[in-house]
Amino acid sequence: MEYLFIDESGSLTSDFAFVHPNFVMCVVRVKDITNLRKLLKRFIYENYQEIKESDENNNIFSQGEFLEIKGSSLTPSLKKRLAKFLCHGNILEIYYIHAFNEDVKQHFYNDPSLVYNYLLYLLLEKNLENKNLPYDDYLIDIDNRNLKQVSINSLEDYLNIELKLKKRMVRSLNVAYYDSKDNLMVQISDFFSNLYFSYLKNKKIYNDLIEDLKKDNYIKDIYYYPKQVN
Repeated sequence: MEYLFIDESGSLTSDFAFVHPNFVMCVVRVKDITNLRKLLKRFIYENYQEIKESDENNNIFSQGEFLEIKGSSLTPSLKKRLAKFLCHGNILEIYYIHAFNEDVKQHFYNDPSLVYNYLLYLLLEKNLENKNLPYDDYLIDIDNRNLKQVSINSLEDYLNIELKLKKRMVRSLNVAYYDSKDNLMVQISDFFSNLYFSYLKNKKIYNDLIEDLKKDNYIKDIYYYPKQVN
């Protein structure tokens, strides 16, 4: 069984592309859920006070109680240290979709749920075809706050029709939706989604880290839409 965890940063929009030029979807393939969960909990424990001080908008803590890790509420220093801490021992792989909103035709965004499904399909198809992802059973967990972008039944049906029935690239595929507060692995996908989104906003701060993650084979693929980037 293969486990994929998905979250996103940015907006799927053409009307406001000048304000929101990028949309990022992050798919984290977790090879060892138990150890990855331990690593995240250990990082939170060892950096608890610093994380609390960075949470200016109360996204991580509520009334002093820890809720969940949120990449958007971490300082650049915490983001870089957490990324290095989690990318340890080949226990995860990261796959990105980077959509350039300004280059996507307006009609493409008329139905965001179909766009979301299609972009995820393109990423999975590419990496199943090139054997980054194996022929196996798949469980995909998605943050339920993304339901505005995702049609609950249509994504699972669509991916099964395309990847299982037509192309025979997977044995089976199931999609589940979670509140990220209740799923540490979805929180990790949120973190890595925000990490790349932060990199797009400020490459000077994050470039060395992103390049290291590519070189060490933790970032396995970045699928650019509609154009590919060298």
